[in-house]
Amino acid sequence: MEQHKTYTLETVLELAKQLSAVEKLKLVEHVLIDLEPIVEAQSPKSPKRVVQLGGLWKDVPFEISHEDIRQIRRELSEALKRRVERL
Repeated sequence: MEQHKTYTLETVLELAKQLSAVEKLKLVEHVLIDLEPIVEAQSPKSPKRVVQLGGLWKDVPFEISHEDIRQIRRELSEALKRRVERL
């Protein structure tokens, strides 16, 4: 049976300092993805405020899902990785 070691925050931060910029971005992305369902489950369920879009936006269907947000985060993360690799 596997034994799991416990690490302090200080130990994890010291290890993270040794990562490359790209690896740090991957770490942050993984942590955010892991935390998202936990934070959503803990947040109070309040009625959503409906915003009426007017002007140029009134005919545009504007619905963004959690999956849309995750996809954008992935795309942003990949773009940041490519930018860091060019430096």
